[in-house]
Amino acid sequence: MATRYSDEDVHETEMRNHDRPRSATSLISTIISDASRLVSSELKLAKEEVSDNMTEAAAGAGTAVGGLILLGAGFVIILQAIVVALTNSGIGLGWASIIVGGGTCLLATVLIVGGASQLTPSSLAPSRALKQHRKDRELIEEKLS
Repeated sequence: MATRYSDEDVHETEMRNHDRPRSATSLISTIISDASRLVSSELKLAKEEVSDNMTEAAAGAGTAVGGLILLGAGFVIILQAIVVALTNSGIGLGWASIIVGGGTCLLATVLIVGGASQLTPSSLAPSRALKQHRKDRELIEEKLS
């Protein structure tokens, strides 16, 4: 007749085995396995973060392009009206055109710089994943020393 063990007997045996010192080979194997899983998880996190950052950069580029389109199409009639108004107030047609053109270029520069500021390489870097990697590396170094 086979002996039946209760859950308490099994748990007690596992606890006794757990308390035994593990061999160096077993510990090194566990460390390597855990480190491998950690690196894999960090790479996955970094890929996801870069993907998120690229999405944000695309939105910034879309904003800049939208600004340029609006500038080119939406202000043409208004700019013409301003030139006409300046000419009617006594300013020569050439000077009125220079004044309006200069103001338009200034506004375009503000829109382009604003959109381009969202396209910096540092905004694309996986900063959260790198920070977590540094923490994990420090933890592993601490455990190994």
